[in-house]
Amino acid sequence: MLVPDPIRAKNFETLAVISNNNDINTLRKKIDSFGVEVIFPKELENDVNSIICCYAILNLLPRFITTVRYTGPTSILKDFPPSHISKINLGEGVWNSSVTIVFGKNTKPNSQNVLYIGSAGWSSYISTKKPCEWNPLPVNSLSALYTAGLVVGEVFKRLLPEIPSEKISHFEYDLITHGTEKQPVVEHPVPETIHFEDLTLVGCGAVGQALVFALKGITRFWGSVSFVDADKLEPSNEQRYIGAFEENRGVQKTEIISQWFAQFNPGIATFRAPMKYEEYAKLSKPLGEEVISAVDNEKTRINIQAGLPKVQWNVWTDTSQNTLRYGAGYHTIGGPYQCAACGYFPTMGTPSQMEMNAIRTGFTKEDIEKRLASNDTVTEQDTLQVAKNTGAPIANLKEIVGRPFEELLHGDCGVFRLEFHEAPAVAPAPHASFLAGVFLAVQIVLRKMKLPSSAKLMESIADFDALGIPNVNCLMKKQKHPKCFCNDPVYQDSYNKKWNITK
Repeated sequence: MLVPDPIRAKNFETLAVISNNNDINTLRKKIDSFGVEVIFPKELENDVNSIICCYAILNLLPRFITTVRYTGPTSILKDFPPSHISKINLGEGVWNSSVTIVFGKNTKPNSQNVLYIGSAGWSSYISTKKPCEWNPLPVNSLSALYTAGLVVGEVFKRLLPEIPSEKISHFEYDLITHGTEKQPVVEHPVPETIHFEDLTLVGCGAVGQALVFALKGITRFWGSVSFVDADKLEPSNEQRYIGAFEENRGVQKTEIISQWFAQFNPGIATFRAPMKYEEYAKLSKPLGEEVISAVDNEKTRINIQAGLPKVQWNVWTDTSQNTLRYGAGYHTIGGPYQCAACGYFPTMGTPSQMEMNAIRTGFTKEDIEKRLASNDTVTEQDTLQVAKNTGAPIANLKEIVGRPFEELLHGDCGVFRLEFHEAPAVAPAPHASFLAGVFLAVQIVLRKMKLPSSAKLMESIADFDALGIPNVNCLMKKQKHPKCFCNDPVYQDSYNKKWNITK
């Protein structure tokens, strides 16, 4: 049973980066000889947490493991299209498992490499020693999905034992106190409804899909959500996208996830923008109050910040320096912690707002300062110079002729909203993208809830080693870079005016 070539190509690309091994034949043999068995006992047919967790595991594993066997009720497979079911062995023939994943407390598999799993409330359970004894109630799909991502990560570690990693032996962890209280943490139910005033998701790829998949059924949402992404689903996406199958190749990414939301949340208005963010930013529709940046390049993330959302959520994966990481950020302009742009100039010093203005417009800093102080307006010659310096279409700039000069820098058509190109990052392993999206979904939901004093929210940055084990130290408070443009008074004043914030 072979995974289609475009998918395998992405798998080998990821493995080569992480393992520092470019021998494709060796990597191919590793994958083809590695078998995983998933055992789901019939007595858990009504255990919603286990069903959700099992579904996600069976969704992700066949995307990079070619031999996956499932023993259990076939009802769990009902939402998979035929192309995906064909990649799962349904308990047929002799089997030799490299890893066996077991749900329930009464199953004793004939295997030496067992992962016992479970979830309850906000908590995850993974152990190589003994089955989970927790009562599966209350149902919480967020912890179930996070557990699934961690389990797939454990399989990935065992597939590549030569990569330095920290494997789970016995793990009990919750997403509210991050393992600092007795497990499982079953209090603090998700509200029956959650309101989004105006949420925008930019980037509907692997991370964006995981985020929306995690949000869509956790509660009832109402309000407004916009989805922005220019791309359609391609065969190579099937390596790690939870909603990408052969049957929906060529479908717009925005269509897939907007349908998920509409299916579970009839009270929410969805807006699909099948275009790049830089094109979306030129529409008459203003940027949302909360914006999620799930794109694969830093310039778009910085352009999103320049659109002055009240809150910017940043979510990412990374394979630099032979590591596999995922993380998220919560960014506002007025607080003490990093904005979305602060962390993107770690080695060369962050240019100030005025220096960035000069670089991107071609004006000198002195000229910009003088014209701002004089309350000058934008001239046609100004737009010609910016167009020449940035390559932006002149037609998109002409509409601000006669408006305050400040709007050339910070307005809807300002230089921080222009398009810049950057090569995409290497596609990470499926569990990293999935964990990133689910983790951010958790943080978004928790900020809509009443929480105990022991809760530990992401106030700034969360940075996880996808080949390690999550812990509370992964939540960090990173201070603003003193030279970043988020400290610039002009930028801060524009932000405060937009959101009616008084000092």
